[in-house]
Amino acid sequence: MKFSHGKVYSVAVMIIIVTGCFGDVSQGQQCPNFEVPLLNSMDAPLVAKLDIAKLTSHLKLNFHEEIRKELEYAVKDIISDIGKLKDETKQLHEIIEEKVANVAKELKENLTTPTVIFKARDLRFDANVIGKTLVFPNMIVNNGDGYDTTSGVFTVPSSGVYLFHCTVMP
Repeated sequence: MKFSHGKVYSVAVMIIIVTGCFGDVSQGQQCPNFEVPLLNSMDAPLVAKLDIAKLTSHLKLNFHEEIRKELEYAVKDIISDIGKLKDETKQLHEIIEEKVANVAKELKENLTTPTVIFKARDLRFDANVIGKTLVFPNMIVNNGDGYDTTSGVFTVPSSGVYLFHCTVMP
């Protein structure tokens, strides 16, 4: 049988035949004889011996192979996306760590009141102390480095309220 578009008609007929036979194939039966009205009206007899079990098996293999390929492509895309997400997550984690460190530094600088304390003794005593700076040369504690044992001057390292206590005994 030869038509001007033989391949198109052959494919269409093949689909009709295969579709009509699938119900019986699952039970291992042969495809029953049937007529195709289009071919009958063209006086074109169709004779085909098909092993539906082999055809079904071949189609299943082709479908499975195509599905396997599509799944393989999908898995590769997913793995690639996961890699990109890992990189983005790492970058975001680094940004967050940097911002947290900056905030912690600012809080420490702005909210922490520095501890300034000094304790000195052994006053260099002069009989006339009026109007003079008292110098305590023996430093015991000097947190904040505010007291100078040479000059006896205390320089405030940061603003705040300070308490001075002095005991002088001759």
